[in-house]
Parts: sequence; C-alpha cells; structure tokens
Amino acid sequence: MSGSVSSGIWQSVRPACTKKDARTIGTGRASDEELGFPERKSSLGRPARIGARAERQLYGSAKRLPSTTVIARNLSPRTSGRRGAERMSATQYRGPDAASPLSANRFDSSVSLFGHFGHRRTIMGRSEFDYLPPRPAWNAGRKVGAKRPLKPRQIWAIRFHLDREHRLRDRALFDLAIDSKLRGCDLVKIKIGDLVAGGELRTRAMVIQQKTNRPVQFEIMSDARGSLLAWLERRGGSIEDFAFPSRVDHSAHMSTRQYARLVDEWVTAVGLRSEDYGTHSLRRTKASIIYKATGNLRAVQILLGHTKIENTVRYLGVDVEDALTLAEGIEV
Repeated sequence: MSGSVSSGIWQSVRPACTKKDARTIGTGRASDEELGFPERKSSLGRPARIGARAERQLYGSAKRLPSTTVIARNLSPRTSGRRGAERMSATQYRGPDAASPLSANRFDSSVSLFGHFGHRRTIMGRSEFDYLPPRPAWNAGRKVGAKRPLKPRQIWAIRFHLDREHRLRDRALFDLAIDSKLRGCDLVKIKIGDLVAGGELRTRAMVIQQKTNRPVQFEIMSDARGSLLAWLERRGGSIEDFAFPSRVDHSAHMSTRQYARLVDEWVTAVGLRSEDYGTHSLRRTKASIIYKATGNLRAVQILLGHTKIENTVRYLGVDVEDALTLAEGIEV
C-alpha cells in the first residue's frame, strides 16, 4: 500500500486527520493523543494503548505480515466488523507486491489503519473449540406442523365479524379463499377477468398454480358470489386488474404477507389462537369437510391440485382411525 493510498484511506476514515498526520502514522512520530485516539483502560485500570511505536519495537522495521494474519478491520462495508474480518483472508489482503518485504511505514500504517485504535488483532479463523453463544432456532417457542382447518361454526363466526365491521374486501377474500382452496400465492394474484365473464360472476373458475404450473378448477358458491359482487362494484377496474390490489401500489396485487396478517386478525377476532391457524387453514377447510363427508380422496386430490395422492393423504392427515371409521359406516 503506497503512501498516497494510505493517506487517502486515512482521510476517509478520519476526516479531521491531515495528510501530514497520515504520513506520520506508523513512523513513531505521532502519538495516540495527537491523533485524537481515546485512552483505553485495561482490566487492571491502567492505560492500555498500543501505538505504532510499540508495534515497531515488537515486530521490527522490515517484517512481512505473517501468512496466517488477518487484519481485523477493513474499510469495505462488505468485510467490516468481526464477521467481515473472518471472511477476509491474508491472501485477499496482500497486494501484488506482497512477496517483497514491507517497509516500516507501509507495515505500520496498515496496522494502524486497520487495527482497533492502534491495537493489532490477529484472527486465525474459528474452530470447533471456540466458544459460540447458543443461537436459538427460528421456530423456538412456535407451534410447527400443519395448521388446523376451520370448522363450519368458526367460518360463520368470521363471516359475521366481517359483516358487522363492514369490511367488503375482507369478506370477499375470505369467501373466495374457502371456496377456491388455493394457496395464498395463487389467491392474491387472481384477476377480475378470472372471476367475471360477460358482466356476471362465474360459477366455476380456473387458474394456473404457481407451485406446479398446472391448472386447477374451483367452484364459487352463492355466498362467495354475493360478497365478490359487492366488493367488485366498490372496487371498479377492468378485467386485467387484480381483484385484491395492494394498498401501496394499486396496480400490483396484495402481498402474501398482508394476506397472512389478515388471516391472523380474523381468527383472533373470533377467539381462536393465531398460532394454530394460518393461510393454509383456509385452503384445507373445505377439503377436510368434503373428505369427512364423502371419504373420496381422489376428488379431494383434484380439488387441491395435488399431483400425487400420497400428498393428499399426508395433507389431510388420514390415518388408520379414519379408514376404520369409514369402513364401520358401511353395512354389507
């Protein structure tokens, strides 16, 4: 690192430092007080400054950087801090003239620039013997697994709550989520043209699933058609617009995160635990009701758009007890 480059970098680190001060760094002619470094205390309460003069006495005037040494501070935002120092190896730091012995000014200025208040730290890299504070898992304290489907009385409780609060959009979104049995990413992307044909609401609609890129059909019942009609009349727009636009950008669709927030709000309003229910609860609700009423796994597989029936079995949580219950209900 040349003197001019060192001077430029030092000015970017401490704007109050002059070029003369930057040239004197590492030569022993500038003390920590002259450069404005605060006095640091050791564990015994005594001053613990290690400046460029002490480093020169310790390492000599023409020493090369050790091959395993990593400078603990870098000016690049990508490699700043402790983690950045661990990413930055010695070969990344040394320039094209790294094989030649470093002069006194070049060696000490690099240590002073990248060290911590003149203190040179070496990081050899973490090993399995280093102490690392325990990091909690992302799902620590959370309920994991499949979300519960809603029961019919819970569905009507949510509908009553939304009607009482005069929330047309939420009521239409909730009814469409129950009838369509779509994933959240597919539900929020539904356009008005997917629901309307010839000025009337469709009784059946079809969308392309984002996950499987395969079409899936669904029915729109009378309750859903009534709430959708009230919302679309209030919403307006053309057939190319999204049925549920974003609050931020009206030309874009509602985000899946906002949809999840709404579901949490709905289930909480009727006294349910938000940890037990989510957007997938609305997808599973009608499918589970159909399976309990008919026991037809193949029909549920088609309605959910699953490619394999094993996924439908795992999705509905079908076990031996369910199979025996269905068998006991049939008299031969």
